[in-house]
Amino acid sequence: MPNVIVVAILQAKPGSEETALAVLTETLEATHAEEGCRTYALHVSTQDPTQFVLVERWDDQEALDGHFGQPHMAKLAGAA
Repeated sequence: MPNVIVVAILQAKPGSEETALAVLTETLEATHAEEGCRTYALHVSTQDPTQFVLVERWDDQEALDGHFGQPHMAKLAGAA
């Protein structure tokens, strides 16, 4: 199935917003280089600075599945 769209909502612990933003920004840069990534956009809630939203578009499910095996994703998971 082409064009897999993902909207991920992430909640940082209060007081860790800057750290979360840094890790997410690093993940963003690495993800843009991945095969099959068309869009990977990071947004911060205007009402809650601890809430982050990722809007992603992938060529297909295979590309998205491969994304989860990337080293930068393991780092992101470890920061949660």
